[in-house]
This record gives sequence, C-alpha cells and structure tokens, in this order.
Amino acid sequence: MKRGVIMPRFLKYIRVFAIILIVLILIIISVKSYNASYVNKFGGYISFLIKPAQKAVYAVSQYVNDVFTSIAEIGSLKRENIKLKNEVLKLQEQNRKLKELAIENKQLRDMLNFKRKNEGIKFIGANVIARNPLDTFDLIVIDVGKKNGVKPGMAVITSEGLVGKVIQVSENWSKVLSILDQTSAVSGIDVRTRDTGIVRGSEENGGNVLTMEYIPIDSKMKVGDEIVTSGLGGIFPKGLYIGKVISISRSTGSLMKIAKIKPGADFMRLEDVYVVLSNSLDINFK
Repeated sequence: MKRGVIMPRFLKYIRVFAIILIVLILIIISVKSYNASYVNKFGGYISFLIKPAQKAVYAVSQYVNDVFTSIAEIGSLKRENIKLKNEVLKLQEQNRKLKELAIENKQLRDMLNFKRKNEGIKFIGANVIARNPLDTFDLIVIDVGKKNGVKPGMAVITSEGLVGKVIQVSENWSKVLSILDQTSAVSGIDVRTRDTGIVRGSEENGGNVLTMEYIPIDSKMKVGDEIVTSGLGGIFPKGLYIGKVISISRSTGSLMKIAKIKPGADFMRLEDVYVVLSNSLDINFK
C-alpha cells in the first residue's frame, strides 16, 4: 500500500479518537452537578478507559519535546564548536606572530652587538630579498643599492662570516655572488699556520661545503683550523672569517693539499647581511 494512502487513514483514526475524547470530557462536565457519586464513579470508569491513551499521548509529546530539545542542543553545540575552532585558529596565529617577533628580536640584538664590536668598521645592513630558485645559494639579491653607497666588488658578510661579493648594483637592490659558487675564488689563509690557498665552492654536501686548494704539501694545517681572507688579489679585505677546516687530503697528481671548509655563514638560513664599505678591516665575528 502506498504511503500517500496510509497517512490519510492514520489521520482519520486520530480525528475519531480526538472526537470521542472530547465527547467524554463534555459528558463528565455536564453531569457534574447532577450526582457527585455517580459522576465520580462514571469518571473513574472513563479515566480507566482513557488512561492508556493519556499515557500514549504523554509519551508521544515527551518524545517530540525531547527530539526538538536535542535538535536545539545540537545546533548550539555546532555553533559553540565553530566558535572554539575560530578561537584556536586565532591563538595559533598569535603564537606564530610571537615566534616570528622573537626571531626578529634576536636578529636585531645580534646585529646591534655586531655593530658595537665593530664600531670602527663602515658597513650597511641589508635584507636578503631573493636567491637562486634552485636553492644552490650561489646567487642572492639584497635590498640595498647605489643610493646606499653599494658598489660592485664590495664584500658581503654576516656576523658569522663571509657570504660573497657584490657583482651587480641597481638603484635599490644588488646581486651578490656567494662564496659557495664554484666560479667564485677567495684567497684564504690559515690563522694558525699562515698557509694560504684558494677557496672555491664545492658540490659536496649539497653545495654547502668549500674547497681550499693549492695548500703547500708540507703544511701543518689540521682539522679545526680557522680560515680567513688573506687580502691577496685585492678582491676581499683581509681578515674576513670564511670557515673552519673539516678535512684535509693530498691532491691527486699534485704536490699540494686540499682542505674542506665548513662556511661560517649559515647560507640555508640567510636573512640579514652586511655590505662592507671599508677596505682595510679587523672585524670581530662571533
């Protein structure tokens, strides 16, 4: 039987039941003044007969009430859930901003300390605004240029060590060739032994290691020695920290040694740099 046929019949039964119930109530009310004992007895019978119906009606009404209450509570819980999620997102965003501010604050403190240690050195701070899209760290772009007094050939450093040299200058930005580039060549010297060599970029360790070539075969250089710029060639000022020796070997087919150097500057996290405007230096690095 179709649903459309069942529903009208059901409604018909409900109407009949309601009419009977109303008639019984009216009978009780009309005879109330005639005979109290009779009415009480008759009312008792009627109450006995309609009690199951009353229970059923009460149960249905209670169920319907519970359903609507639950629906209302679900809607309220959903709204509360959305509100809490939004608050969590706001707190997470605030937490990220606080962490970023803490990092910026540390960078500014490091910059200030570096300047205080090198008050006699003329340099200008800059931000890294672009780098090689292949993440080889061989080329970077900084946000200072001609208007800031920057010229091609000037050394670029961080508070940890040498970064590279300026190779192209615009009015508001400059391009820097990193010492990690294999075409770059820096004359370096061992602080302890005074042995010199040429420092170039290397393919090892993802290009984040330097190679120092043409070290004399009788050199006493050892792992842990510090390498700085020698000042030879007139490209970089003397005394800029390059890095630390991590291995030494003999060059194949040559009477020279080769050393691997870990750069002092952290190229993978390079954000702030300094362009050195002086030629003769005695910089205090960390």
